[in-house]
Amino acid sequence: RDAHRIPPALGLGSDDDDPASESPCASKGDAEEVTSATGGAPRRMGVWNAVVAAVAMAVVLVSGNAVVSIAGYALVGAGLAPVVPILFNAATRVPGVSRAAAIASVSSIGYSGFMIGPPLIGGIAQATTLSGALWVVVGALLLQALGARWLPK
Repeated sequence: RDAHRIPPALGLGSDDDDPASESPCASKGDAEEVTSATGGAPRRMGVWNAVVAAVAMAVVLVSGNAVVSIAGYALVGAGLAPVVPILFNAATRVPGVSRAAAIASVSSIGYSGFMIGPPLIGGIAQATTLSGALWVVVGALLLQALGARWLPK
């Protein structure tokens, strides 16, 4: 199997097990181009994107300025935008795990975050303040930056 392929579950490329799933939208060359566009380093990209998002969120929390906050939230979004594609791509390269199962696992963990995050932040906000509770997001982003080191090559 080629490590530089776009997962077929995303509707791009093909699956070795299912020749009928061939899509004219993307090819092995397209996937290699995407990989080379990121410098071939999803680990480094994952670390720096998480750091940018964490720093931007911290600036938002300490700033009292609306314009700075809006710019900070835009940077948080820019830092987090490539996380899902990076994780889907990395999951499909885990040895011994089918690509479909890997993407399903990453999706399940992501949805768990949507279910756990808001009540956790809300509970902390009730005990402290919303600004204080949002520091949990900064901490989670820093954990993400640390965890990016273990992405498969």
